[in-house]
Amino acid sequence: MCSCQTSLQKVRTANPEFEVVQVPIVNQNDTIILNELRFYRISSAVNFMQLFYDEYGKWDLVIDGRYQSNVPQLIWKDIKLTDDQETYTISTCGTETHTKYFASVVVLNKEDIDCLSLEYPKRQIIIDFLVSKMRSLGSSKEFYQEYRTR
Repeated sequence: MCSCQTSLQKVRTANPEFEVVQVPIVNQNDTIILNELRFYRISSAVNFMQLFYDEYGKWDLVIDGRYQSNVPQLIWKDIKLTDDQETYTISTCGTETHTKYFASVVVLNKEDIDCLSLEYPKRQIIIDFLVSKMRSLGSSKEFYQEYRTR
């Protein structure tokens, strides 16, 4: 995963505090469309980053941000989100501007299949898990200390 531009198509959820949005992701010379879960009721664009840090520890990779140069993407690999043995790659990002304010996450399985696509069988389980965790997210001095030294 590298950089991306603005959203192409929005898939509205029943709750306006979050939505799944299709975004173009530029990977080397290719552009692919992936689904990104955006959460709008946040205290910071890095809230998904904090959630994954608090749950799974330090990220595996830092790459350029999709939306702002000062908000990078933090990526975790081989993360278990559900009760089975399947693992996922998680890419978190976000933005804080005058027109856009959200924390976002892209979820891929081991085969790099987009787990937030409408066709993915565990899509709703993953969305429900992430929304539940975001709703209960507190503050984390430990995360912010680690994030500042990335």
